[in-house]
Amino acid sequence: MNLETKSVEQARERRMKMLRIAAIAIGGLLIVGLGVTLGIWAAKPSTTETAQEEAQETKLASKVIYAKDLPEVPQEETFVISPEQAQLHIFEHDFHGAVRIYNTLPRELMTDELQYQKAICLEMLDRWEDAQRIYQKLAKEVQHPKRAMAVTIGLIRTDIGRGRFKEAKLEALRSLLRCDSDDAAELRHLLSYASCGDAYARNEDLMGDGIRISSKKVNPEAAIDRWHGLPKGAVETASDHQTGANIRVLDRLTTDPQDIHVDVSSQFESLLSVIELLGKSARIQFTTSAGARSALSSRIVRINVQDIDLATLLDALLEPNNVVWHSNANGVVVRLNRETPREELEQQARTQAKRLAAKTVILYPDHYLQEQTYMCLGNMSFWDGEYAEAKSYYREVTQTFGHSQTVKTAWFNLGKVYWLSQQREECREVLYHIVDQAEGAHVESLAYYFLGLLDIGDNKSIDAAKSFARAKSIAGDARVKTEAAIYMAAAHLLADNPLSANQVLTDARELIRGESWYTEGVFLNAFSRFLAASSTIELESEGRELISAVARIEPDKFDGAIGYYLVGQAFDRLGFSSRAMQLFDQGIAVRDDELSRVMTMRLADMAIENEDLDQASVYLDRLSKSGSPKWELEGKLRFARLEFERGNYSETVALAMAIIPESSPVQKAIVLELAGRAYQRQNNHYQAALCFAGMLPTEHVARPDPNQAEPVRR
Repeated sequence: MNLETKSVEQARERRMKMLRIAAIAIGGLLIVGLGVTLGIWAAKPSTTETAQEEAQETKLASKVIYAKDLPEVPQEETFVISPEQAQLHIFEHDFHGAVRIYNTLPRELMTDELQYQKAICLEMLDRWEDAQRIYQKLAKEVQHPKRAMAVTIGLIRTDIGRGRFKEAKLEALRSLLRCDSDDAAELRHLLSYASCGDAYARNEDLMGDGIRISSKKVNPEAAIDRWHGLPKGAVETASDHQTGANIRVLDRLTTDPQDIHVDVSSQFESLLSVIELLGKSARIQFTTSAGARSALSSRIVRINVQDIDLATLLDALLEPNNVVWHSNANGVVVRLNRETPREELEQQARTQAKRLAAKTVILYPDHYLQEQTYMCLGNMSFWDGEYAEAKSYYREVTQTFGHSQTVKTAWFNLGKVYWLSQQREECREVLYHIVDQAEGAHVESLAYYFLGLLDIGDNKSIDAAKSFARAKSIAGDARVKTEAAIYMAAAHLLADNPLSANQVLTDARELIRGESWYTEGVFLNAFSRFLAASSTIELESEGRELISAVARIEPDKFDGAIGYYLVGQAFDRLGFSSRAMQLFDQGIAVRDDELSRVMTMRLADMAIENEDLDQASVYLDRLSKSGSPKWELEGKLRFARLEFERGNYSETVALAMAIIPESSPVQKAIVLELAGRAYQRQNNHYQAALCFAGMLPTEHVARPDPNQAEPVRR
């Protein structure tokens, strides 16, 4: 075979080989395609299923299309459901978050401790009833003495939060008989708060004579620690089968039960026996009524208390059994509640509340409720009218306890004390401090309200109108807005700006209508229109309206002398001067301020106009002794004019010369002019000419003492 034939055969073999490879590849592809086709056919749904899926897809598509037009909804915050996370919220003071976690935990995971913590959070949110239900449930289940006391303290707090002060007080007194030294501190402070609430009717009319009552809050960290604490300082308890009472007197400074401290441990002993043994140990004579002896002999008492004053111990032993005590020169008298007059019981409750609080702040000065107890002492002194004592307690709170909510409450109450005791400058200073600390719109509006009243009393009507406008603008309470509008209109009238007063009343007519100040609003509106009348016809028409309005007004509804002055002015403008004088006379007796002095001066002028010079001298003498340099000088000047009207020219000159050293240049010219007229009536024309020329008369010029050595001239 030649070379050419060999190459042709090799080429043919290569083509056959390639054809075989291609055939194999095509066969593989056919097999794969057939398998896929068979799989799709096997998985293909029925016609009914396909229709359902298509309908579902259409429905979902419509939802998706509709959702595009909706605003985005923020996703809810995801909370970690664990007790540890709840405690973290507590320490961050996020009590809402902690309660949400406790509510989400399964019931089987909510141990007594977690329920206790949840109750504390509910207290912090002022959900007192919910917290109390948890404490009541725990009180039936918890056996550990320290934890049981923690639950009892929680029950006392919730009773106080619900305003059940009597129940809280009795529970605190009972608990004092079986507590350790740590729990005694909190129990004593809570007892002071509850006793204050039980003994005193609270007046919280902040626009009147009321004061703010600071809310009692638990310290969550301290309350949680109490659950895990160990008893401290407890007296060893006798066994359950041992009877008798062990009493040890620690201190006996005086025979007053407050100054006698004892340790007491007693098991299965009658209360009467314990009382008698206390009397023997403390060397105090106990006089017990027959009814009290019968009641006490049937009571078995268990006591385990250390270092307690005898007065508080007697409270804890007797009051829960409807028995009261009081001390006198002969010892201690014990009798039933029903054997004591009601007025005496109320007075004893007030005395007891003050005693408990005063003793507590001395015994436990570092407790977190110390500021609260000081506030109770201040409030009780305030309600008793002892303003000096109240000021000292409120000052102690403001100077000692930082910037807590209780301190802000103390500042407001301190301002009310200054307001009611008529220490006007001190009150103004405190009110400005309240405005500066920006506690809240309600309190700030009240501060501006009282600043306005101070300004009116000081005869600064324009400043008063500004303060009332500020109070009205920021107040959220309708009553504050209404009274601020009324007094703002009154301030404009006092400033002789009736158009502004009318505009204020017009803007506030919706507030005033239907309120208790409606009659006063009608009067102020009628008076402002009367003063703004520009024609005789308007004056007559508005005068009739004013007469109708002034007949229904009660001047004493306004603060201080404001109502008397405005109504008196209205009668004066209407020509009823005698009625105006009666109102001014009543007004000057209400409060000693600048407005009352303005009325006193007007009364003196009206008396002079009526030629009643003796009555005028009474009013002027009142002015000259007012303690205000401005009004003392004005009173002396009017006295001099009064003597001139009486024809006492020598007395006129003497009074005028006494006024000159205190007078301003303008007043000096007026005084010299009066003295010149007096000299003229005496035909002493030379001295009169000197006075008219602005010079002192020669007979009143100080002459040098001839016995005094002449100064050496250099």
